[in-house]
Amino acid sequence: SLRRRQRQMCIRDRAKGGDVIDVVAMTILWILSSVSDLREYQIPNDLILAGWLAALVCRLYIQGIYGMGAGICCIVAGILILLPVYGVHGMGAGDIKLLSVVGAMYGMKLWIQTGIVFALLAALFSFVYMLINRLFVNRMRYFFHFVILDHKKSYYDATRDGRSMVIPLAPVMALAYYMVFFCRLSGGMKS
Repeated sequence: SLRRRQRQMCIRDRAKGGDVIDVVAMTILWILSSVSDLREYQIPNDLILAGWLAALVCRLYIQGIYGMGAGICCIVAGILILLPVYGVHGMGAGDIKLLSVVGAMYGMKLWIQTGIVFALLAALFSFVYMLINRLFVNRMRYFFHFVILDHKKSYYDATRDGRSMVIPLAPVMALAYYMVFFCRLSGGMKS
C-alpha cells in the first residue's frame, strides 16, 4: 500500500541521517574525542563505547532490531577493514574505533564516504605538518626503508619517533564527517 511504502521510505531516509538526535550525538562525540585527542593523543575507550551505544540505540529506535544488527555489523566491518592501517601504525586504534561509530550510526556507505574524505584530509594535514616542521625528508626516508627494505619494522615507532609525528586525527575526522554530512544534506552526494 502507499501508506506502507511511504513509512518504509521515511524509515530508510531517517537511517541515512535524517534525525536531529544522531547529529547531536555525533557532535558531542566529535567535540569530546577531538579535545581528548588534542590533549592526550588518544581517544578513551569509554567515549568510543558511548558512541557505539548511542549509535545502536538510534538505529534501534529508527529501524528496529534489524537496524541495530546492521549497526553492529558496521562496527565490526569498519574495524576489520582498517586493521592493516593500524598494523603499520598509520592510524591509532582509537581513531579506527571512532570512525566505526559513523558506520554504526549511518551505515557503511556514509562510513566509506567519510573515510575517503578523511584519508584525503589526513594526507593533506600530514603533508603540511611535515613541511612546516621540516620532517618531510626523514619521514620519506623511513617510509622508503619500510616499503622497500624492511617490512618487519613499523613505519612509525613511538620510541624512535616520539610524538613529533603524531597528528591528532579526531578533529580531522570530525571535519570529514561534517563535509560529507552537509554535502549529502545539500544533495551533493547520493544517499
